[in-house]
Amino acid sequence: MTLYLGIDDTDTRESRGTGRLARMIAAELARSYVVTGVTRHQLFIHPSIPYTSHNSCAVIHIQDADNGAGAGVFSAAKELMLSDFIEGSDPGICVAAARDIGSDLRGFGFLAKKSVVTQDRARALARAAGVRLEGRGLAAPKMA
Repeated sequence: MTLYLGIDDTDTRESRGTGRLARMIAAELARSYVVTGVTRHQLFIHPSIPYTSHNSCAVIHIQDADNGAGAGVFSAAKELMLSDFIEGSDPGICVAAARDIGSDLRGFGFLAKKSVVTQDRARALARAAGVRLEGRGLAAPKMA
């Protein structure tokens, strides 16, 4: 089974950036899972969207994961994000099996690259698809 772990930490100007965080998480996950890559995705840039430098997110690609591995991947990645939490950032994390990513989720992803989208819509789509999604605004402070 293929898993995709998406992260967007809405870094600060002083922090290490989403790409570096994603590569660090991927290196740690590679100790237990088959990580095949990290991809960067450019999101829409608009004055109403808070971002620091590039407004991008990252996806970690994990192959040959057992059924149920998504929970372990999510938990490990969330713990790593929390261990490197930057005050003032607004992190989000999502894990999905390839089979759970339907046209609605793909469409939302493409839309986020060319227009303003909302967290409410992301949460609704994730819920409908059975995809785990959390962000600082979705859980207790600092994603705890």
